[in-house]
Amino acid sequence: MKLLTVETRQYLEYYHSRYRQVQDLGVDLYVLNGEGTEDFWPADHYRLVGSKNIDEMIAAAKQWHATEAFDGVITFSEAAVV
Repeated sequence: MKLLTVETRQYLEYYHSRYRQVQDLGVDLYVLNGEGTEDFWPADHYRLVGSKNIDEMIAAAKQWHATEAFDGVITFSEAAVV
C-alpha cells in the first residue's frame, strides 16, 4: 500500500516515530509538508510545498498523486484535518 501523509508544517521530528510505525506495517509512506526543511524525509518520498496555503497544498498533493497513484491520504495533525 502506498500512502501520502499531508501536514501543514514539519513540527521538527515529532511525527517521525508515527511515520516509522506506519512503515513497519508495510506501508510505502510519502510525506508532503507545507512548511519545513528539505532534509526531513528521504528525498524520493518527500515534497515541500513552501506554504501552508491549503489550495497550494491540495494542488501539490493532486500533482504528486497523478504520478504516484497513492492508495490513500492520511494526516497525524489534528489541526491539519480538512
